[in-house]
Amino acid sequence: NGIRSVDWLAQSPDLNKIEPLWDYLKDSLEEYRFKGQSQATKDEVKGALVLEWEEIPMDLINRHCLDLPNKLQLVIKNKGDNNFHG
Repeated sequence: NGIRSVDWLAQSPDLNKIEPLWDYLKDSLEEYRFKGQSQATKDEVKGALVLEWEEIPMDLINRHCLDLPNKLQLVIKNKGDNNFHG
């Protein structure tokens, strides 16, 4: 299929491109005022999650994905250590 796979460390959240999107989503949900833990509230949270997920700007997704090669080069440069701010 032309897609090359690579081994990936399980504990590398800074290299996981979904993490910044979760942060963005969490920040987007702060405007909502969910109350309680009823099924209705859970359904409201799910609905808000779907709505906000669909509103994540594509340029934000692209920016994080396109930055991955740079992050990987930093890991290589640091001999596997991904404890950096880059």
